[in-house]
Amino acid sequence: MPAYSKERKLVAIAVILIVDVVTWVREKKIEVPTLEAWVEEIADPMMEGNYNVVQMQTLTLVALQCVKDDKDARPTMSQVVEILQGDHDIP
Repeated sequence: MPAYSKERKLVAIAVILIVDVVTWVREKKIEVPTLEAWVEEIADPMMEGNYNVVQMQTLTLVALQCVKDDKDARPTMSQVVEILQGDHDIP
């Protein structure tokens, strides 16, 4: 299997997991005043705060973009990869 195929599958799995988390949080209607506080609410407690807050915020914002109702407003998989690598801004 070509390396890019494996990488694309891993990115797709990661996006699915992120979308699942964001969808769950949306359904639970967790109300927090800031993105940083929201990230703290959805971060796995087993991480014990050992994560980069800015990266988690980026991950959360990308996930929110991926679940927009308007499919044309969602980022492409290439854009998601570029955003997560820091090569592209969040739309």
